[in-house]
Amino acid sequence: MISFFTKQEKSIILFLLAGIMVGAGVKIFKLGFSDSSVPDNGEYTKIEQQFQARARQIDSLKSATGYNTPDVDGGLLTSAKASKRDVPILEKVDINNAELEALILLPQIGPVLAKRIIDYRNKNGKFQTVDDIKKVKGIGEKKYNKIKPYIQVINND
Repeated sequence: MISFFTKQEKSIILFLLAGIMVGAGVKIFKLGFSDSSVPDNGEYTKIEQQFQARARQIDSLKSATGYNTPDVDGGLLTSAKASKRDVPILEKVDINNAELEALILLPQIGPVLAKRIIDYRNKNGKFQTVDDIKKVKGIGEKKYNKIKPYIQVINND
């Protein structure tokens, strides 16, 4: 009989298949107990509380304005087209004091560009005007025009 795989290759394939099966079983087990296994003892970190407060604000905006925010089911986005562009920015972002997470919420600003903004700010000092953000590598006129309505400069020295 002709064999396509050597004995060692067969062992590796069986090992990988067993790993996939175990991983799938663990995932199914976790999904079945995801919410009920977490004790509701009110011990949330400050970040979790801020996240929940922000989620409530977005939910209230969605119901008041009919704005298209992504629906969340068990922590997973249910809409395949949902993206950060669907989530409204509730207030302008101060580019002189904003942290990485706040900058990432801006349209067309990802983690790399947000890091560049912070690095530029740390190296050259605070932005004097909103237009100064164009000095950051990767922010041209088009990108600037898209983020301009969402940013501000507050110089409180």
